[in-house]
Formats: sequence, C-alpha cells, structure tokens
Amino acid sequence: RYFNDKNLYTIYKDREKDFLPGLDYKKLLYYRPMEKLLGEPDVPLDVYYKSIETCAMINSFSDSENLNYVGFHAGDNSEPHSHLDAGSFVLDMQGERFALDLGPDDYNIPGQFFRFRYSAEGHNTYVINRTDIYTQDEKATTEIINFKSSKDEAFAIADITNAYNMYLTKLHRGIKLYDNRTRVLIQDELLADEEFEAWWQMHTEAKIELSPDKKSALLTVNEKQIRVGIKAPHDAKFEILKAKPFEDTPFFKGQNPNRGVKKLCIHFKDKKSATVAVEFAAEKNELHNFELTQLKDWRI
Repeated sequence: RYFNDKNLYTIYKDREKDFLPGLDYKKLLYYRPMEKLLGEPDVPLDVYYKSIETCAMINSFSDSENLNYVGFHAGDNSEPHSHLDAGSFVLDMQGERFALDLGPDDYNIPGQFFRFRYSAEGHNTYVINRTDIYTQDEKATTEIINFKSSKDEAFAIADITNAYNMYLTKLHRGIKLYDNRTRVLIQDELLADEEFEAWWQMHTEAKIELSPDKKSALLTVNEKQIRVGIKAPHDAKFEILKAKPFEDTPFFKGQNPNRGVKKLCIHFKDKKSATVAVEFAAEKNELHNFELTQLKDWRI
C-alpha cells in the first residue's frame, strides 16, 4: 500500500493471515483503498539467480491455498555458512510444505560438516557411498546448466557432479513443474567408473503412508495430501528413515533432534549408472504413467 504497488499488495493480501494475523496497527497506518487492483501480480512465476545458482518455480502468487512451489539449489559449498547441500530442494503443494529444509544448528557444536543439518545426510539430495569423510566435497562448485520457463511449465537442470567427484563421474538433477503447474518431476542421472551405493532423500513433517509395493506414498500435512511415485529405477522402493545421522556417521552431542521430521528415501547399490525419477501430484490426481526423457532432451 505504501508504495502503491499492485503486485506487492496482491501478494500481501493473499498471505495476510500469515504475515499480520488479526488486528494490527500497521494495517491502519498503511491502509489504502486498493482492493480493486487485486488479481494475479504481473511478475514472473519462475526465476533463476545465476550468482548463487538457485531457482524457484511457482504456480501462482495470489492463490496460497492451492500454491505449488519448488525451490532448487546448486552453488558453492565453500561459501561462508554453507551447507553440503548441492542439489537440495524444497517443495510446497496445495499451500503446504512437503519437502523441507531443516535449517542451521548450533555453531558451537564441533565438526561443522559432520553435523547432520550441515551435511548431505540432512538435506534433500544424495548420500553416496556412506563413509567417514564428508558426504559432499566441501570445496565443490556446482551450477544450474539449463533453465526454461513458459506459461504452463518450467524446469531447471543442475550439474552437481563436482560435489560427488570422489565417487561419481556424473550427477545431473532436473526438476520440472509441469502439467499446467500441478505436478513436479525430479529426475536424476548418475554415472560412475566403479559400482556405488546411493540414498535419494527427502525430509518431511508429513504423515507418510507407503503403498503395499512401496513404489508410491501418500503424504499428508494439515489435511492436504499429495501422491509421490517412483518412475525409475523399476526395482526401486521407498523406505522411511529417521531424520538423524546414519549409525556409522561421526556424531556430536547437542545437535537438534529434528522432532517430527522423517526422511523419505530410495536406497540402491551395486550400480555404475542409474536414472532416478520421482513424481509429485495432488492427491486428487493420479500419478502419470509415461516414458522418461533424458535430461539433455528436456524442452518447453
């Protein structure tokens, strides 16, 4: 209102209950009769920040109840205060957060990158060949190599190989918001000279119900539900782990216990290559049955 900006005002009104619930003096001080300007803001739905290798894709700025959003990060692991989180993502569907970032932990705990919340184990990315060394290269620089946006869909592809260069010769992750921005696909391509073991991970506070064959799951947050399905590999299954370090990871006392958080995982091993694809859709929509396209062939 203060800046007489339709776009900011529309976003504010849509999220007013979150920003300023109830009566507040700011509502009186900054009141302007702008309701007639309400509508979808005239701003891009998708954005890519080259300098920090981060992108965000959303379906609407004026319909928070049905908001679908995905944020995706590559970047420089050696930046101050960085985590080992190249390839990590967050996901909102139907206005609820389903894939979350745990945030920081106590800086006084020793072993920065062995703290769960700072390591790849504590992010929505891969753990490869679990060992007593860092789960990603702490000096790695990774980047988004393709980003496209249109009215009905958007995607980004990141090359995060450098973060796993001690194990892999290639790790590309693509994330797509598609089907009129109602679905999300996360597709990864992994390649190595030697056989490797991998954990695909997603941290969530949702209630998780696995299907009998464990190839799909129903996630519930505040009565909102989404379906999550494995498209590849054909023999992969979901499992649910606690949001804590693996048993053989060095552990330092005082870490946040991450109460209420679980980890939805796909675990596979003895492979030199793999394509992993996971689809997300609102509960009212069935998961698609489709042929995957290699990331290099993704188009808008």
